Amino acid sequence: MKDFKELEFTTTNGVKTMSSIQLAELCVGTEKSAHSNFVIKMKRVLGERGVLKFQDTYLSVQNKELVCYNLPEREACLMAMSYSYELQAYVYDSWKAEEAAHTRTMEMMYDVITSKAFLGQEHGLKLAGIQHPRKFMQFFKESLVGLDWLIEKGYFSHRQVGANSTDRCWCWTQSGLEWLLENNTKLNNRVKVLMAA
Repeated sequence: MKDFKELEFTTTNGVKTMSSIQLAELCVGTEKSAHSNFVIKMKRVLGERGVLKFQDTYLSVQNKELVCYNLPEREACLMAMSYSYELQAYVYDSWKAEEAAHTRTMEMMYDVITSKAFLGQEHGLKLAGIQHPRKFMQFFKESLVGLDWLIEKGYFSHRQVGANSTDRCWCWTQSGLEWLLENNTKLNNRVKVLMAA
């Protein structure tokens, strides 16, 4: 099998999806007309009216709002299969790997919430959807008020994680994980602003 680029998933209205942009790149290529050609074929494969429910927009590098489509598993696999069985197998396998990773994440979150496990700082941020975990922690650590605030709120603690008394690390608490999950969009936007400054 060819070595394909790793596929990314998004959530659209509570459903995991793949964008038509990356599927076009995978199935057609990177030339300028790849997405247009993919959309033409998608309308034939999925039906002219069938694709409307997946329609969305995105901002191009020229800052123009353009149409794209966020396809759930069935439709993404059908589109890949319309190009080749190899592509269909790759999309299907990627989807199953994503589902397995999501299941492991949910199990870990349950263990943290029920206090059966701890969640290290970077892993907790990734789990909560923070896009730049190291920049996020750098911001809080450089701002002593920020780190103190996390500790005072009970979101972050210094815990023993091994048998030895020196086996300690900074960990997110259950309430800290809940806070990250509730505020991840605002936190991601704040980190982006700080990175751009």
